[in-house]
Amino acid sequence: VDEPYLGMPSREYLLRPFNDSDVQAYYKYQLGMAELLGADRKTAERELKEAIEFEAEIAKITVPLAERSNYTKLYNKMTLYELQMVAPEIPWYEYINTMIHPLFSIGTTEPIVVNNLDFFKKIGKLINETPK
Repeated sequence: VDEPYLGMPSREYLLRPFNDSDVQAYYKYQLGMAELLGADRKTAERELKEAIEFEAEIAKITVPLAERSNYTKLYNKMTLYELQMVAPEIPWYEYINTMIHPLFSIGTTEPIVVNNLDFFKKIGKLINETPK
């Protein structure tokens, strides 16, 4: 289990202010796509700004690319049950089994590898603190 890929090429882009030209280009691209799919412009402007701000908060708790080669820090072998205890805000058993179904299933006592355990400790808190 690993932290997510973000919508921009690297987390550093999302750590910039919202008015940064690259962040604005990303926002305008998403806004254009939303409009093509029939979204109301004012609603899309507000909700996509909030989505990018949330993605920026996620970027803050991810590991910088330069540190992703530190296997000692990133490699955490544990059971699915232990992950659930570390980050109880997310239904890990259901989530992972939905992702790998129908080819596989995993029980709560089977070992898994969790990359960047610190991220998973923080993401639940972020989800709980974020409206919507």
